[in-house]
Amino acid sequence: MIELYLMKYAIHFVGFIHKHLVFSRRTEVLSQRISQLLPERCSVLDIGCGDGLVAKKITAKKPGVIITGIDVLARKTSCIPVALFDGVSIPYPDNSFDCTILIDVLHHTTKQDELLQEATRVAKRYVIIKDHYADFRLKHWFLSILDWVGNKPHGVPLPFAFLSRAQWNNLWSKTRLKKEIEILRIGLYPFPLNRLIDWPWNFIVRLKKT
Repeated sequence: MIELYLMKYAIHFVGFIHKHLVFSRRTEVLSQRISQLLPERCSVLDIGCGDGLVAKKITAKKPGVIITGIDVLARKTSCIPVALFDGVSIPYPDNSFDCTILIDVLHHTTKQDELLQEATRVAKRYVIIKDHYADFRLKHWFLSILDWVGNKPHGVPLPFAFLSRAQWNNLWSKTRLKKEIEILRIGLYPFPLNRLIDWPWNFIVRLKKT
């Protein structure tokens, strides 16, 4: 009973924080960080783009960037045109885009290898990933709460497939991607949450095709 009560309290608390303190800051910070990793003029496929708000902000910061969005779900409203796909097979030929980006997407699928292979196949140069390191059970538990709060209302699949740092490195190696840049202190959360769940929970990496 006590554990159930604490779980419900944690979910309500995180939901309030996410809605009022995190959401707008998150889109602004992510768009700023990712735009800095993109070439000045490039084509980008945003895989699992959601409502497209981050993509829209990226193009505002870097007008030479053209972003196409795909997702498994159609939102009622979207900031960019979004094509549907099955969550694994990306409906574009090899090297169709300069870069692909996956922002908090790979922990929403149980077919991470296949989706990352596809993201690599359609990219000429870079694959950029924003996700989480879940190196022990407490991290996995808390990240699952955050994921549920942020995505359950939108019907996003929630397998909570968070990976450890070693598992991520193995996945990139199997996909023949080389890590060029890693950002750990992203700044997604305001003080004091930034001391608890920003670093080293979140990461952004730019991976180069080899």
